[in-house]
Parts: sequence; structure tokens; C-alpha cells
Amino acid sequence: MAVDVAALSQTSPGRWSGALSSPFALGVTSCEGPCSATASGATEQRSLVKLHDSVPPSLVSAKFRYSRPEVARDTLIFELSELWPAQQTGDLATALVMVGRLSDSALEVAPMLHWYQTGERSFVVIVDTSWERRLHRGDSARLSYNGGLSLVLDKLGNRVGKLSRWVPVEFGERPLELIIRQEHPILVNGRSGIEPWTEPAADVPGSEMLVRDDVTGAYVQVDGTITVGPDGTVTGTTPPRNNPARTMDVYIKLNRPLDGTIFVYDNTGVAVRQLDLSELIKLWPAGSEDVQREIKISWNGTDTRNKFVSGGVYLMRAFVKYRNKDGKQDFKNLLWKYGWVREGVAK
Repeated sequence: MAVDVAALSQTSPGRWSGALSSPFALGVTSCEGPCSATASGATEQRSLVKLHDSVPPSLVSAKFRYSRPEVARDTLIFELSELWPAQQTGDLATALVMVGRLSDSALEVAPMLHWYQTGERSFVVIVDTSWERRLHRGDSARLSYNGGLSLVLDKLGNRVGKLSRWVPVEFGERPLELIIRQEHPILVNGRSGIEPWTEPAADVPGSEMLVRDDVTGAYVQVDGTITVGPDGTVTGTTPPRNNPARTMDVYIKLNRPLDGTIFVYDNTGVAVRQLDLSELIKLWPAGSEDVQREIKISWNGTDTRNKFVSGGVYLMRAFVKYRNKDGKQDFKNLLWKYGWVREGVAK
């Protein structure tokens, strides 16, 4: 690397500073070998000079890997721009990195369950699964400053400064998780001493598809008001139109796109309700195919005319399809019994 002497200025006895004729590559903060350059003056005389490294390490890459639910320990993997002398791993309260989307709202990743170096340029941080909800696709990571006491430093003692390079977090795919179960298996309309309710208004659907809003935690309708962000975050403005205490439900938790159909049969095998689940595909737009969703399918006990069906035992069949861990289509065909009791309701 060549340095023009005329472009240098003396900063202290024996030390000069100036711009290099060709900059280091992006993410490189040290020399691979001896850190030196060739200085040349007006007389074309050349001499070897030593470059002083005052640049601290920075992140080159960041990865987030999910564990299985029963393990409940997720992993962050980081690669550094230069060598990091061996460190003790006993301090789990001092953050090594911070993550987020904006500098003023980024989160320090601490306390940690464990961390350790996997080489001179990389380290791993083990965190509990609460970080799965705090991190979103589109987030970035950088080394923590910690008020000038960063644990990460290079072999010359340069510690991370207030400004450090951000790198995008690369998210791995979650292990396949599928939970489908019935909820409110027995619904009683008109319990003893409680006034029975009548059929919902004509504009209230007999069955609804609902998804949990990641912002508020409430369930909202899967309809035209649903907004799915680039990071997979879903928000909606239309609450359920049925009273949640007056429906029979199916709960689904899945981190893959879901499609299928829900059928409701009376005890003679006649279908009284059918709900197409294909609208749920919009909850997994391109780039967020493994985002976890919590979904509820509700039925308020009415038929296609919005009239209450007779009391009795009903079968709800869920036929769903999704992508399995091998990337192939898989199917579930489930059947549950529901009790619809109408006490004191005029027939």
C-alpha cells in the first residue's frame, strides 16, 4: 500500500496521519499481516513505514438460530472483523452486542444464559426464547459500547466505540411447530339463571378466522384490514364480531403457511357450516414463510341462514395442509366433538 508523504500531517513526534491511497475493504478493521505501507516523497525515495491501528473491531455478520420449543434456548452467532484475544465467559450481565432497527431504540442483549468464543474471530451468545419475540426480520446488530468498557477488543487493546458498524441479522428457519386443538368444546346458551342470547345480527358471520395481533396481543379478523409488515408482524383493526364467550373454537399455532377447510356436521352427518381457510395464506407473504402465527377459527352455533342450529352434539372437522420440515406438503385431518346446549331457549 502506497502513502504520499506530502499528504501526511505530523500528529506527534514520530507519528504522521493521513488518508491511504486505497481504503480497506468494507468491514476490515486491521491488517491481515504486518501493518505497513510504503511512503514516497518528491525525490521518489521510498521507505517502509509502520501503520498504527487505532480502529476497534466491528461485526461482519450476525445470525439468529431457533431452538426447539422443548430446549427453549436460542442462539446468536457473530463474526468479527479481526482477532479477539481470549476472554473469560463468566460475565453474563454485560452485553456483547445490541440489536434493533433504530440506534435510539436498540436493545442490549443481556443478561445472557451463556456465551463463548468459537474461534479468534467469532463468538456465540445463548439467550432464552423471549428474544424470539423481541427480534424481528429486518433487525440489525452491532457490538455494544458499554460506556467505553466493551468486552470486545482487538489484540492492540482497541475497544468498541460509540459508533460501530451495523450488520443485518440473518434469521434461520424455525423448527416445525404445529399445534391444533379445540377450545370451548361445550357452549351453553341460557344457563340456569342467565338470560339466553338470540341469534347475532345478519352482518355477523357465523364463523370467523382470527389471528393474534403481535402488537396488542388481541385477536383480529383476517380480512381487508390485516396488514403484514416486511418483518412478518401482523396488525389489524377489526376485532372479532362474535362474542368470544359465545363461540366454539379451534386454536392453531403454526410457523408455516396454512391452507385448508373447516366443516361442521350435525349428528346425522349433514354439513351446517363450511369455512375456506385459503385467506390465511396472506399471513405468510414472501420472505416470512416461517413466521409463527396464533389463529382461532370460531363458530357461533348458527347455520348458513344465520339461525341457531338445534342443540346437540356436532362434529367439527379440520382439514389443513402446510409445508413440513422437508419442504413438502403435509396434511392433517382432525375431528372433534362439540356440545351445543340451548337451555330455556324457545324452539
